[in-house]
Parts: sequence; C-alpha cells; structure tokens
Amino acid sequence: MAVRRKSGRPSKGDRRHVSAKIPVALLDALEQDAQARGLDRTAVLVEAIAERYGLPNPFASTQEALPLTNVA
Repeated sequence: MAVRRKSGRPSKGDRRHVSAKIPVALLDALEQDAQARGLDRTAVLVEAIAERYGLPNPFASTQEALPLTNVA
C-alpha cells in the first residue's frame, strides 16, 4: 500500500488570527514591500513585529534562494 503524503505547504506553526485597521498609506507601503520581496503581507508584518520586540522571526528562512536565469 502506498504511503499517502500530506499535500500543500508545510505548517508555519501555531498561530492566531488578528484583524486590524491599518492606515491606507502604511498598508500601501507594506504591500509594495511584500511584493518587491516576493513575500505575503503576513510575513512582512511578522518580521516587523518580531524585530520591534527583539524576538526571532519564525518565518525567516535560512535557505538562500537560487537565482533564476534560464526561465522558459
């Protein structure tokens, strides 16, 4: 019998949903930063909060991205 693997991306750990109203200018800056870095808004917010409170960023990757030079 074949072993069934879980599909989808790996878990990012135990998290809670937070809803906040953010000024438009800040959200626009956050979205531009996230898009320029290839991240989602949550990753950028978590990074900023972790840095502010001197905590490790749980989403930080220690793996370096490979450059894409020959894309078909």
